Amino acid sequence: NLSCSRGVLLRFVAWKSCLILTNSNATKTMLEKKFYILSEKIRVLHNGIDTAIKCTKRKSKHNHSSLFRVGFIGRLDTPKGVHVLIDAMHHLVGNNIELIIAGDGVLESVLKAQADGLENVSFIGRIAKPYNFLNSLDLLVVPSIREPLGNVCLEAGLCKTPVLAANVDGIPEIITDKVSGELITPTQEISFKAIKGSAPIPEFVVNSSMKKIHPPKQIDSKILATKILNLSNSHVLLRKYGKNLHKEVINYFNINRYTSELHKIYFEM
Repeated sequence: NLSCSRGVLLRFVAWKSCLILTNSNATKTMLEKKFYILSEKIRVLHNGIDTAIKCTKRKSKHNHSSLFRVGFIGRLDTPKGVHVLIDAMHHLVGNNIELIIAGDGVLESVLKAQADGLENVSFIGRIAKPYNFLNSLDLLVVPSIREPLGNVCLEAGLCKTPVLAANVDGIPEIITDKVSGELITPTQEISFKAIKGSAPIPEFVVNSSMKKIHPPKQIDSKILATKILNLSNSHVLLRKYGKNLHKEVINYFNINRYTSELHKIYFEM
């Protein structure tokens, strides 16, 4: 998130370095395209999580009268795009869909004001046991404006919790659209203005498929609302997404693979 005007500082650090490790191809692209760091100096090492953690998924009732639980967990700050998710909930009033927001941050009071009057939105603050929260959800939404990788998607996958996310930066390196979750490409101008103390709107984000950088946008709240509503009635699809993402996390995004690759890189040096 360093501004282009201060890029000389980063380029000096890169020049002095033998190797730069990034946690996603998107971050590698950002370093190459925004700061002109040489590609051969950069190695991608995707994050891994502890897959030995046991997750017991809450059983859904799967009937029209049961409440569909949508969740967000993370820092309540500008790049996370929570304002879009709250706006989507305005379009879902009366649909037996509940949004639970876990986390705290500088924008908490602003977001609560935006959700004022919405009985389908609740804030539960920072939580001590995030896996318990993820287990309780029918769907996790990650509406990020900028997300270098998206560890929360990995944690949701470990719990077999399906994910609906913004198609930006490193998220599509975890989520394959219509296979292990669903992605929404951001198309709207950002409707939120950063406040004092919040993270600034990023200068650029990454289009992973084209390996290009461009000014950030946000996802369309109406499209997000429609996707949530459709998925709330597609329980077989949700189970498929949760199962496929879980398999991807267990087989690749695990801490053993991460440490093995990291040690190999160090030994090579």
